[in-house]
Amino acid sequence: MQNLRGTLQQAQQARVGLGHFNITDLVQLKAVFEAARDLHVPVLVGASEGEREFAGTRQLAALVKSLREEFDYPIFLNADHTHSLAKAVEAVKAGFDSVVYDLSALPLEENVRQTRAGRWQFAWHAQEHGNRAGKETSEYRKNSRNQGGGRRSVNSARRLWNLG
Repeated sequence: MQNLRGTLQQAQQARVGLGHFNITDLVQLKAVFEAARDLHVPVLVGASEGEREFAGTRQLAALVKSLREEFDYPIFLNADHTHSLAKAVEAVKAGFDSVVYDLSALPLEENVRQTRAGRWQFAWHAQEHGNRAGKETSEYRKNSRNQGGGRRSVNSARRLWNLG
Protein backbone atom coordinates (compact mmCIF):
# COMPACT_ATOMS: atom_id res chain seq x y z
CA MET A 1 0.00 0.00 0.00
CA GLN A 2 1.19 3.49 -0.79
CA ASN A 3 2.41 5.69 2.07
CA LEU A 4 1.07 9.14 2.95
CA ARG A 5 3.74 11.03 1.02
CA GLY A 6 2.99 9.10 -2.16
CA THR A 7 -0.73 9.62 -1.69
CA LEU A 8 -0.26 13.37 -1.22
CA GLN A 9 1.99 13.62 -4.27
CA GLN A 10 -0.58 11.78 -6.39
CA ALA A 11 -3.34 14.07 -5.16
CA GLN A 12 -1.28 17.16 -5.89
CA GLN A 13 -0.50 16.02 -9.42
CA ALA A 14 -4.17 15.24 -10.06
CA ARG A 15 -5.24 18.53 -8.43
CA VAL A 16 -7.59 16.83 -5.97
CA GLY A 17 -7.69 17.18 -2.21
CA LEU A 18 -7.17 14.55 0.43
CA GLY A 19 -9.80 14.92 3.14
CA HIS A 20 -8.56 15.57 6.68
CA PHE A 21 -11.05 15.03 9.50
CA ASN A 22 -10.30 15.41 13.19
CA ILE A 23 -11.70 12.70 15.43
CA THR A 24 -11.98 12.14 19.17
CA ASP A 25 -13.46 8.67 19.44
CA LEU A 26 -14.17 5.38 17.71
CA VAL A 27 -17.61 6.47 16.51
CA GLN A 28 -16.16 9.42 14.60
CA LEU A 29 -13.26 7.32 13.27
CA LYS A 30 -15.62 4.66 11.95
CA ALA A 31 -17.88 7.29 10.34
CA VAL A 32 -14.96 8.95 8.55
CA PHE A 33 -13.50 5.60 7.49
CA GLU A 34 -16.80 4.26 6.15
CA ALA A 35 -17.48 7.49 4.24
CA ALA A 36 -14.02 7.32 2.63
CA ARG A 37 -14.58 3.69 1.68
CA ASP A 38 -18.03 4.48 0.26
CA LEU A 39 -16.48 7.25 -1.88
CA HIS A 40 -13.43 5.10 -2.74
CA VAL A 41 -10.94 7.76 -1.65
CA PRO A 42 -8.03 7.71 0.82
CA VAL A 43 -8.44 9.69 4.01
CA LEU A 44 -6.33 11.45 6.63
CA VAL A 45 -7.72 11.52 10.16
CA GLY A 46 -6.32 13.98 12.65
CA ALA A 47 -6.19 14.36 16.38
CA SER A 48 -5.10 17.55 18.12
CA GLU A 49 -3.25 17.46 21.44
CA GLY A 50 -6.58 17.78 23.27
CA GLU A 51 -8.19 15.04 21.22
CA ARG A 52 -5.18 12.79 21.85
CA GLU A 53 -5.42 13.48 25.58
CA PHE A 54 -9.10 12.50 25.50
CA ALA A 55 -8.87 9.36 23.36
CA GLY A 56 -5.26 8.32 23.95
CA THR A 57 -2.37 8.80 21.55
CA ARG A 58 -1.38 5.13 21.34
CA GLN A 59 -5.00 4.02 21.28
CA LEU A 60 -5.84 6.20 18.26
CA ALA A 61 -2.73 5.00 16.44
CA ALA A 62 -3.66 1.37 17.14
CA LEU A 63 -7.23 1.88 15.88
CA VAL A 64 -6.12 3.50 12.62
CA LYS A 65 -3.44 0.87 12.08
CA SER A 66 -5.98 -1.91 12.60
CA LEU A 67 -8.36 -0.39 10.03
CA ARG A 68 -5.52 0.12 7.54
CA GLU A 69 -4.33 -3.47 7.90
CA GLU A 70 -7.68 -5.27 8.18
CA PHE A 71 -9.22 -3.55 5.17
CA ASP A 72 -5.96 -2.89 3.25
CA TYR A 73 -7.17 0.68 2.86
CA PRO A 74 -5.29 4.02 2.66
CA ILE A 75 -6.20 5.67 5.96
CA PHE A 76 -3.54 7.85 7.59
CA LEU A 77 -3.17 9.55 10.97
CA ASN A 78 -2.01 13.11 11.62
CA ALA A 79 -1.01 14.62 14.97
CA ASP A 80 -2.74 17.94 14.37
CA HIS A 81 -1.82 21.21 16.15
CA THR A 82 1.03 19.78 18.20
CA HIS A 83 2.48 22.54 20.38
CA SER A 84 5.53 20.85 21.90
CA LEU A 85 8.38 18.68 20.76
CA ALA A 86 7.56 16.17 23.51
CA LYS A 87 4.01 15.70 22.15
CA ALA A 88 5.34 15.42 18.58
CA VAL A 89 7.78 12.71 19.65
CA GLU A 90 5.00 10.93 21.56
CA ALA A 91 2.89 10.84 18.37
CA VAL A 92 5.82 9.53 16.32
CA LYS A 93 6.51 6.80 18.85
CA ALA A 94 2.83 5.81 18.78
CA GLY A 95 2.88 5.44 14.98
CA PHE A 96 1.29 8.61 13.59
CA ASP A 97 1.94 9.19 9.87
CA SER A 98 2.43 12.95 10.13
CA VAL A 99 2.74 15.73 12.68
CA VAL A 100 1.76 19.38 12.41
CA TYR A 101 4.22 21.13 14.73
CA ASP A 102 2.28 24.28 15.61
CA LEU A 103 4.19 27.06 17.35
CA SER A 104 2.00 29.80 15.89
CA ALA A 105 1.26 31.30 19.32
CA LEU A 106 4.92 32.33 19.62
CA PRO A 107 6.48 35.44 18.10
CA LEU A 108 7.81 34.67 14.62
CA GLU A 109 11.51 34.71 15.57
CA GLU A 110 10.93 32.32 18.49
CA ASN A 111 8.72 30.10 16.35
CA VAL A 112 11.47 29.79 13.72
CA ARG A 113 14.18 29.19 16.35
CA GLN A 114 12.26 26.45 18.14
CA THR A 115 11.13 24.81 14.91
CA ARG A 116 14.72 24.65 13.62
CA ALA A 117 16.00 23.33 16.94
CA GLY A 118 13.24 20.76 17.22
CA ARG A 119 13.28 19.36 13.71
CA TRP A 120 16.56 17.51 14.18
CA GLN A 121 15.39 15.90 17.41
CA PHE A 122 12.07 15.06 15.82
CA ALA A 123 13.73 13.50 12.75
CA TRP A 124 16.05 11.45 14.97
CA HIS A 125 13.12 10.09 16.99
CA ALA A 126 11.18 9.30 13.83
CA GLN A 127 14.11 7.41 12.37
CA GLU A 128 14.83 5.68 15.67
CA HIS A 129 11.26 4.35 15.81
CA GLY A 130 11.06 3.41 12.14
CA ASN A 131 8.19 5.83 11.68
CA ARG A 132 7.44 7.63 8.43
CA ALA A 133 6.23 10.78 10.17
CA GLY A 134 9.66 12.38 10.16
CA LYS A 135 9.73 12.21 6.37
CA GLU A 136 6.06 12.77 5.67
CA THR A 137 5.14 15.92 7.52
CA SER A 138 2.08 17.88 6.49
CA GLU A 139 3.76 20.28 4.08
CA TYR A 140 1.09 19.39 1.52
CA ARG A 141 -1.68 21.44 3.17
CA LYS A 142 -1.02 24.57 1.09
CA ASN A 143 -1.64 22.61 -2.13
CA SER A 144 -4.70 20.64 -1.02
CA ARG A 145 -7.43 23.04 -2.08
CA ASN A 146 -10.34 21.54 -4.01
CA GLN A 147 -9.94 22.67 -7.61
CA GLY A 148 -12.98 21.09 -9.20
CA GLY A 149 -15.67 21.35 -6.56
CA GLY A 150 -18.04 18.72 -5.27
CA ARG A 151 -18.87 15.62 -7.29
CA ARG A 152 -16.29 16.25 -10.03
CA SER A 153 -13.48 16.09 -7.48
CA VAL A 154 -14.83 12.93 -5.87
CA ASN A 155 -15.00 11.25 -9.27
CA SER A 156 -11.47 12.43 -10.11
CA ALA A 157 -10.23 11.05 -6.82
CA ARG A 158 -11.93 7.69 -7.43
CA ARG A 159 -10.20 7.37 -10.80
CA LEU A 160 -6.89 8.53 -9.35
CA TRP A 161 -6.72 5.93 -6.58
CA ASN A 162 -8.59 3.23 -8.47
CA LEU A 163 -10.41 2.22 -5.30
CA GLY A 164 -13.73 1.38 -6.87
